[in-house]
Amino acid sequence: MIKATVKFDNCKYCKKCLALKACSTKALFRLDEDEPVAVDTNLCYGCAKCVAACPYDTMAVKEF
Repeated sequence: MIKATVKFDNCKYCKKCLALKACSTKALFRLDEDEPVAVDTNLCYGCAKCVAACPYDTMAVKEF
């Protein structure tokens, strides 16, 4: 099973997070603007659109 993961050290807390916008299943979310994105692994199917969208290499996809 392939899922997205977050490299928290790379996240810049962008107000208009491109990875969030790229996620077609809404698996990425933030509870607060001052926090990094998080992944709902129940919704993520590993398409890697978030990986391609983030300019800061915050997102990754790996097999679990």
